[in-house]
Amino acid sequence: MYRKIFIVLLLCCLCPAVCLQAQTKEEKTAQYAFSFEPAHLYNGGFRVNLEKQLRSTDWIELNLTGYYLPHKDAEVTDSYYYWGGNSYMTSNSDFDSFLGLAGLGIGITYKSFFHRNLRVYPAFSYNWYNVEYAGYDYYSYNEDGLTFYDYKWADTKQSFHKLAAHVSLGVRSSLERSFFVEPYFGMGYAYSFYDKNKRHYNETMFGFGHRGLFLTAGIKLGFNIR
Repeated sequence: MYRKIFIVLLLCCLCPAVCLQAQTKEEKTAQYAFSFEPAHLYNGGFRVNLEKQLRSTDWIELNLTGYYLPHKDAEVTDSYYYWGGNSYMTSNSDFDSFLGLAGLGIGITYKSFFHRNLRVYPAFSYNWYNVEYAGYDYYSYNEDGLTFYDYKWADTKQSFHKLAAHVSLGVRSSLERSFFVEPYFGMGYAYSFYDKNKRHYNETMFGFGHRGLFLTAGIKLGFNIR
């Protein structure tokens, strides 16, 4: 009789301990994550990513990007402008010179664990770029009450509205650690809207005005939030 009572009491004591241990392990799993991608700094951008866990194997991620490179003045002569090293060159400009950049980007990424820490994720994004450069354009002026247009070499701007979709594979370090690293690579398709009478910047797959397939790769540095 006493042995049965002892066994029942022991089980009653062990059940809360087991539940507490399981709860502790569950609390170690990250529910949110924050990261940034340093590679975008090369192109005058800064990207941050905010993640939320939907299920144990699935996450949703919001991607926010800002672009800014302050305006630089090109050197001027009587007949043309020249850079004289006073300009920018990035992969988004096909490594061609331009004078300034402003822009915004937003994207959504769905992440799913494919095998252990290997993730597959489709993503969709929209980016707006306002690019300043020196080139030929029409400029209006008034004379004797009439409006005339002069086609000359001077500062001008081109706006790009770029839609893109891609699928990537990424390797994520352990969710039980606070800091994580996540390299990824993939392929996608982009379509850019712009004024065809101005500079296109579409000679490479990374250009502002590119339309077609492109490769994507990067590395995310971030923190898990429990």
